[in-house]
Amino acid sequence: MEDKNKYCCNIADWLFDCNYSLYSVTLRGPFAIQNLAFTLVELLVVIAIIGVLAALIVPAVSKAQDRAYTIQCVSNERQLGLALTLYAGDNQDSYPWFTFATQYRQWSALSNYVGRSRAVFKCPAAKGMSPRGPYSLSEWTYEPVMPLKRACTITNADGSTWVTDYKFNDCSRFYQTNELGQIIGSRVGLSQMRPAELVVDWDNLDWQPRHVSRTKVNFGFLDGHVAQYQSSGERPSMDPSKAMTGTYTADSIGNFPFWNWGFPDVFVTPLDPEK
Repeated sequence: MEDKNKYCCNIADWLFDCNYSLYSVTLRGPFAIQNLAFTLVELLVVIAIIGVLAALIVPAVSKAQDRAYTIQCVSNERQLGLALTLYAGDNQDSYPWFTFATQYRQWSALSNYVGRSRAVFKCPAAKGMSPRGPYSLSEWTYEPVMPLKRACTITNADGSTWVTDYKFNDCSRFYQTNELGQIIGSRVGLSQMRPAELVVDWDNLDWQPRHVSRTKVNFGFLDGHVAQYQSSGERPSMDPSKAMTGTYTADSIGNFPFWNWGFPDVFVTPLDPEK
């Protein structure tokens, strides 16, 4: 038994003649590894492989995240469209008085129809920012009368505020106005509209797309469907060659552009390309 153990120990010593240290192990024999350290070339190859994998994985993760944001946004817009329909049913077929300057009325008009869920009014792709920067720093307006940020700021009962990420159609053709331009009533009921063509809300806050690398906008329609349109992010002119894809075309009877879609009478809004 002693000879056998001695023989085994000799074999082990021959195969693994080890110099032990805290930092390295040197092996001798037919299975010896001469050097366990990485060479510079090997290190560069590993870094290159990691870079290639990151280049493949990161875009895929980004696309998956954007897709998830889009799905949630579509769900929000469907709920808001349904809320608008319920509101009209309770208010003599009228559209809420949402103008450019009174988007903050979204909550008071529609919150009861969405279970008073603030999340329905928040687009996940916004990530707490306006299309032009943080809410706290951006005014992002095309109008001299009121920044859109202020128009979309909702004040809670305790005085705290938050900003809705959606804008409802503010076309003046919904309303009757007096000589001072003040709304005095509804001009047309929602039941007179073409539901599949009337855009009721969108998630880009005026010409600033949020989805698919900030190139596309989700539009919610009265019949509950949501469509995504390509957008250049610039306000277009009446020149069809400069019109943004999809959103700046006429509807089935000639209404132009998208905020006029679905109305029973034909109207074309002239756009100032320099505005």
